[in-house]
Amino acid sequence: MSDKLRHAAAELKMLGALIMKVGRESFEQRMQREGYEISALQFGLIRMLAMDGEHSLKELSQKFMVDPSTLVPAIDALERKAVVFRHRDAQDRRRVVIGLTEHGHSLAQRFHAVGDDDAIYQAILQMGEADVERLLGLMRALIQALPDGDQMMDSLCARLRSAQSPPPANQEDT
Repeated sequence: MSDKLRHAAAELKMLGALIMKVGRESFEQRMQREGYEISALQFGLIRMLAMDGEHSLKELSQKFMVDPSTLVPAIDALERKAVVFRHRDAQDRRRVVIGLTEHGHSLAQRFHAVGDDDAIYQAILQMGEADVERLLGLMRALIQALPDGDQMMDSLCARLRSAQSPPPANQEDT
């Protein structure tokens, strides 16, 4: 039985990676069609900042469950495109916070993480609501069984809320 479960674990990893790849490519193609060179990760950062306001690199890396060094190139690119800005925290000058420019707020309001032409969305339409709910339930159970699963689910839920709800109207950048 152990070999069968090892094979299942390997297959789950491969299936998850494939779903992520297709989803990312579908999103990035849609953004390119709209005339924006923004990656899925960059868009996730934009949405998170639109929903939650300014964050430090450390806070963003914790929310995205990635090493800070993974986010630096994405943030640098967004800063070059005048989508985000960085400044020192007035209360702690050692801390650098990242926020959205007016242009960044505009992008967050204009685009949704999943469009009607999204490949994953089209695939789950074919599956039907009951199968999708079963699949989601099993995937949530798998995540919660992982080390730090509850923490990962909390982070995931926060990201899902930012992806589903419209960002607040642009507030004055400080």
